[in-house]
Amino acid sequence: MSNLEKLVLKDCSVLSEISPSIGNLSEILLIDLEDCVSLRSLPRSIYKLKSLKTFILSGCIMIEKLEEDLEQECPFQ
Repeated sequence: MSNLEKLVLKDCSVLSEISPSIGNLSEILLIDLEDCVSLRSLPRSIYKLKSLKTFILSGCIMIEKLEEDLEQECPFQ
């Protein structure tokens, strides 16, 4: 799946974590996690995705440390 370009998990209310292997998606352009209300954190590997253009997290109300992590790691600020 390393050629995957879009990952849409919108409205997945039971999703609580994402595998660090998401960092292996070297061609990913879009990740949509909108309204994944049980998601608590993101693996650091997600911040290193150089091809990622659109990252949707609106409605992910349980994520607490996003801004701090983004400032340190994220290439798409």
